[in-house]
Amino acid sequence: MPLSPYRVVELSNERTAFCGHILQRLGAEVIVVEPPGGSELRQTGPFLEDEPGPERSLTWWAYNGGKRSVVLDPAEPAGRQQLAELLQGTDILIEGLAPGALATLGLSDAVLEDRSPGLITASITTFGQSGPKAAWLGGDLVAMAASTTQWIWGDLDRPPVRMAAAAQAFHHAGAEAAIGALIALQERARSGRGQRIDVSAQAAMTFSSQSHSVAGGWGATGLGRFGGGLKFGPLGIRFNYPCRDGHVSTGMFFGPLGHPSNRLTRLVHDLGYVGDWILEKDLVSFLADFVEGKESAEDFNRMQEAIAAYCADHTKAELYAMAREHDLLQAPNNTGLDLLSDAQLNDRGYWEGVAHDELGTSFRFPGAFARFSATPLKSPERAPLLGEQERAIERREAPADLPGATDGEAEQLPLEGLKVLDLTWALVGPAAVRNLSDHGATVVRIESTTRMDPIRAGPPFKDDQPGPERSAEYANYNAGKLTLTLNLRTEAGREVVRRLVVWADVVAEAFTPGVMARWGLDYAALREINPAIIMISTSLNGQTGPDSELGGYGAQGSARAGFTTLLGWPDRDPALPAAYTDYCASKLVAIAVLAALDHRRRTGEGQYIDVSQVEASIPYIAHAALAATVNGRELQRAGNRHETFTPYGVFPCQGEDRWIAIEVHDDEQFAALSERLGTPEWAGDERFADAASRQTNEDELEALIAEAAATHERDALQDALQAAAVPAHGVVETTEGWREPQLQARGHFVTVETAEVGPAPVEGGRFILSRTPGWPGRVPGYGDHNDLVLREFLGLPDEEIAKIAASGAIE
Repeated sequence: MPLSPYRVVELSNERTAFCGHILQRLGAEVIVVEPPGGSELRQTGPFLEDEPGPERSLTWWAYNGGKRSVVLDPAEPAGRQQLAELLQGTDILIEGLAPGALATLGLSDAVLEDRSPGLITASITTFGQSGPKAAWLGGDLVAMAASTTQWIWGDLDRPPVRMAAAAQAFHHAGAEAAIGALIALQERARSGRGQRIDVSAQAAMTFSSQSHSVAGGWGATGLGRFGGGLKFGPLGIRFNYPCRDGHVSTGMFFGPLGHPSNRLTRLVHDLGYVGDWILEKDLVSFLADFVEGKESAEDFNRMQEAIAAYCADHTKAELYAMAREHDLLQAPNNTGLDLLSDAQLNDRGYWEGVAHDELGTSFRFPGAFARFSATPLKSPERAPLLGEQERAIERREAPADLPGATDGEAEQLPLEGLKVLDLTWALVGPAAVRNLSDHGATVVRIESTTRMDPIRAGPPFKDDQPGPERSAEYANYNAGKLTLTLNLRTEAGREVVRRLVVWADVVAEAFTPGVMARWGLDYAALREINPAIIMISTSLNGQTGPDSELGGYGAQGSARAGFTTLLGWPDRDPALPAAYTDYCASKLVAIAVLAALDHRRRTGEGQYIDVSQVEASIPYIAHAALAATVNGRELQRAGNRHETFTPYGVFPCQGEDRWIAIEVHDDEQFAALSERLGTPEWAGDERFADAASRQTNEDELEALIAEAAATHERDALQDALQAAAVPAHGVVETTEGWREPQLQARGHFVTVETAEVGPAPVEGGRFILSRTPGWPGRVPGYGDHNDLVLREFLGLPDEEIAKIAASGAIE
């Protein structure tokens, strides 16, 4: 287990649980500190056999397995003393209290540094520790609304909708906190000093907007929602279709992804669903042709109608079989129960058994999110009973592996000196690796001009004009890297890669499983060249199993991992658009690399890591998986509604397509909401007297709030509600995202130089390190660093470079 030397203390709530869960699976000892009565997650459903109880919450089980429970109240002097003693010798503290709350408990940064040298503190909040909205209230719905991501989810004729499956915004924030903690551990190994990681759930979730949070800064059209697809100008692009026994993810993609889309339209034609005219359509160039007026939205819709008819006539299994046969971007929208019988997951032994003897039950639990050859993840365990390990925690005098502090030396970026060879493409790998380059690593990215990275063909484009050097999406995932253009289908190109393996510490690749082995570049071959190399392979389904060589991207990953079926309205088809699991899996890929680097720093041992996008994403909805494995039931789409809080939804405001997210957690907030909406009589209405009554009359209450909110300007209502301590935030449109005041104040958007379009904004990090913050660099163009890499990094003489170029390897 890569993190076995480390101790983590987690002050438990819904903000912290996912971060602690990931670090525990990596082998860290995680001590979860609960208040008297237990963590709020113990009261969060679903529950074992639908019977609530602090030991029966499947949400508690899903994100706290293997942790150790200690009960104390830090608001009391004795509790503060216990916590202070527990933090001595602790490596990482995870907390999700309000900004400044630790200091009020006598645990300011200065006190922590004095009492617990080397302690790394990960602070997870809705809006971060600084900025004009730092003190604003809000849970998952508010964070989603503020992030621009919710704007692109849902049906155009209804409110934007959140992923109503656990606290997704805080799961993303927790993953970012884990990345930050592992980077801080790398820095601590040099300096001997800890630091704070300031994580904003708003910023963490913004990364899931398919880079359209920066669309306005690129002069581009922002995406809109389109019921399981995306609205791009007049084009409504569908990615989810009903079939005979559920739904399937398929549809038409553009640019390099247009090749499998062309195979789909040809198949639909051959099966008799559409006429010969469709054979003239080329999805590779369709988007560019549409922008230039050469193609029409009408013909695009006719193609989608043919695909809809084809899907409606087949089952999920039949459509998946055709995806295998014809190499299509097509996958079933799995439910939780589907996941349990999934042949690929079962062939890889993904599900692992967990016994809960105290409750007389056992169940299957999601397995490893990454497969390490030298340090496998810890097997899943049951969650602790309340206060179960209260007296069993051994006192530690000092954190693990802590060198003497080096006060007075110039700060370095944490990963300075790390060398990474990036053979990934599309989104998951490039986004993961950018975490390394942002924090000081030298990353050499291999690209080809003849087999273009599909992300270069993805909008938003500068001024809506497509081009391989004009994509904000490409810029967002590759800022700060160096580029070398190589044709890896040539032996000379592969030989350059072998030389770079000698130079590198990490190799990341995302080719179809089997390709690297056929090229003589698999881990066994690279380890012969560099025994300490860390190699990570990321693919849709993993390197083994019957579906390992089936291609796919985030749309197929989201469908296969069970996300797509959970987003939307209970009376409508699923409404999740493409790519969501790309943003889930990319964080776990970065975490896996950093954990392997930490292990290598201590032992000198390299290793191989196999990451399936599907397997790395299921942990984000582990509670939904447990609903299936434990209770044999499916979680259902619920729009924006919450199982406990009412009202909890998104409501219209003045103007066209303007919305506000509102969360009410108690009666006092409901009274304040009623007052600010100009309807104070609601607070005394017996239909809405308490949470249970409000939930019973939820349809009626939501209709009343929608009518009242529609008379208010969005931002004015948002400000008034926050001033009255009601969690609320306007749903931020994609084109306005890059000017959102809180994100701007925290430096989330950074203007960088690009190869073709000049200065343009990209997203910065989703977390801020207090002493050594990261920063994105210039966006590279094709082959910008060929000379630097070949001459300086590899030391090749002119004649050898000329020979390589003459072979066709440099392109």
